[in-house]
Amino acid sequence: MFRRAKELEKRLDKIDALDRPVLEKTKVRLDAQASSRTGKIVLETEGLAKQFGDNSLLKDVNLNIFYQDSVCIVGSNGSGKTTLLKMILRELEPDSGSIKIGSRVKIGYLPQNVVYDDEELTVLEYFTQLYDLTLGEARSQLAKALFMKDDVNKKIKSLSGGEKSRLKLCSLTFDDVNFMILDEPTNHLDIDSREVLEETLIQFQGTLLFVSHDRYFINKVANKMMAIENKGVKVYPGNYSYYLEEYKKGMEKMKPVAPSMVTKEIKKKVNSQLSKRSNPAKKIALIEEEIDQYERKIKLIDGEMVDNGLDANRLNELFQEKEVLEKKLETCLDLWEEYQEQ
Repeated sequence: MFRRAKELEKRLDKIDALDRPVLEKTKVRLDAQASSRTGKIVLETEGLAKQFGDNSLLKDVNLNIFYQDSVCIVGSNGSGKTTLLKMILRELEPDSGSIKIGSRVKIGYLPQNVVYDDEELTVLEYFTQLYDLTLGEARSQLAKALFMKDDVNKKIKSLSGGEKSRLKLCSLTFDDVNFMILDEPTNHLDIDSREVLEETLIQFQGTLLFVSHDRYFINKVANKMMAIENKGVKVYPGNYSYYLEEYKKGMEKMKPVAPSMVTKEIKKKVNSQLSKRSNPAKKIALIEEEIDQYERKIKLIDGEMVDNGLDANRLNELFQEKEVLEKKLETCLDLWEEYQEQ
C-alpha cells in the first residue's frame, strides 16, 4: 500500500494542474442601432394638462426633447409620470395643451407590465408571425434575448414578467425604432440583464424617454432629468447626480428658521410645565422626555427622506420639518445643561 501510494504521488507530481474553469453567465445581447435619424426636435408639448375628477394631476407641462436626448422623468408615486407617457403615446387624451411628434420619428414602447394580444402563441410563433421570419432567423434573434433551445417553445402566457419584458425589448430593437419610451424598464430583470440593458441603451443611436426609480440605472443612462414638481415639469440638464446637487443647492438657499423664535417657544413650553414641579430630578426627566421625542421624530424624517429621494417637493417639506425639529432639540439640550448645573 505504501509503495502504491508513493507511485501515485510521483505520477500526480508530473501532471500539470489546471485552473478550475469559470463559467460565464449568458447575458442578453440586444442590437442598439436605430433605423434612421429623426429631425432635431423629437417631442414637443405645450400647456399640457390632465386631471381625473377633482384631482388635478398635471398642469401647464412644456417639454422639448431633442435628437439623442436620454431623458428620465422622476417624481413621487402618483405624481403623473405614467400618465404623461400615456398622453405622449396617445393612449390618453390631455384635457388641454398640444403634443407634437417630430419628423421621421418611430416610437417603441416598453410598459411596466407587458401584455400580448395572443398569449397562447409560443415565443417562436409570436416572433416569426410578427416579422415574417424563417425559423432560423427568428431563433437567431431570440437567442440574443436568452430564448434558446426549448425556451422558444414556451407559451407566452407561461413566461415570467422578466421574460415578457425581454421578449418585448427584443422586438423593439429588431423593429429599428428611433424613439424608445420605457416605463420602469429594469423591473423584473436580473442583475446581468440590467447591465446589458444599460449598455444597449447607452449605445442606442436614437432618443430615449423613460421613467425609473433605479438611481444607479438613471445615473448611467440619462443625460437629462425632468422632475415633476408642483404638477409641472422642471428640467435639469444632467444625470441623476447633477439633479441631486442642484436640489441640495436649492435647499441651502431656503430661509432658515429663526433660532430666537424657536428658543422662546421651547423655553415657554418647558418652563410652564417645570413651574408645576419643584423636584429638580423631575424637571430634568421632563426635558429628557422632550429630547427623546425630538430625536425619534428626526430619525423618522431621515427614513422618509430616503424613501422619497426622487420627490423634490416632499424632500423640501421634510427638510424644513427636520430643520425645525433640530432647532428645538438644540434648545432642549441647552436647557438640560442649565438644569444640570443648578
